[in-house]
Amino acid sequence: METGIYRSIVDSMRFSYSRVSCFGDCRYQWLLKYIYESEDKDMFYASYGSFIHKILEQYYKGELKQGELLSTFLLGFSENVKGDRPSDSIVESYIQKGIDYFTNFKPFPYNTVGVEKKVEFKIGQYNFVGFIDFLGEKDGKLYIVDNKSRDLKPRSKRAKPTVKDKELDDMLKQLYIYAEAVKQEYGKYPEALCFNCFKSGTFIEEPFNEQACKDALEWAENTIGKIKNAEEFYPDIDYFRCRFLCGVHDDCVYYR
Repeated sequence: METGIYRSIVDSMRFSYSRVSCFGDCRYQWLLKYIYESEDKDMFYASYGSFIHKILEQYYKGELKQGELLSTFLLGFSENVKGDRPSDSIVESYIQKGIDYFTNFKPFPYNTVGVEKKVEFKIGQYNFVGFIDFLGEKDGKLYIVDNKSRDLKPRSKRAKPTVKDKELDDMLKQLYIYAEAVKQEYGKYPEALCFNCFKSGTFIEEPFNEQACKDALEWAENTIGKIKNAEEFYPDIDYFRCRFLCGVHDDCVYYR
């Protein structure tokens, strides 16, 4: 694709966290998804997460009662969780983790402000859009909750950050970007950013950090600068991610 055509497409884009982070994960995947518009195929892990998200969305919107969550999960699993199964044992473990989560389900400790709340906002000169899984309120303070299949751990608070601390910080970038959207709409940042890790049953409440928010916004702007000026789209090849996570691998010459 000619450089001029590429840049004109990028200049007209409305960005999202996933659109920005994908560029850092694999430039060739980004090119296929957002320039050539390859269609994402159903993948097991992604569709499992989407199914849990859907059930939780229905519950917090009042469309499902707590007593209906487990049966909805079990009856809808085969129809909603699609894509090549990694192995029978993994599928069985994911079913069991869903059973454990919904059997021991505890609602978020916040009043509902929005569910799958669409936010349109700006970071610097760039237009962004996002969907906040759950925006809650307690004692006049706002809380962002993101439903995650990833097994994150609460911050260790050690002098030297652990590998899990760094993973948590990386995942928090998305929520800090959403925190900016909340600030632009409500005039204040949230009190905390939260992860509902439904596979492990862990709930993490991370106090809002203004410097971390600034760093996340700067990361987004800098990455968009790299996207605008990109001339090479080399792949980042990793067997597991390419095989089981990338929904456009059928169009990828490197994967084939």
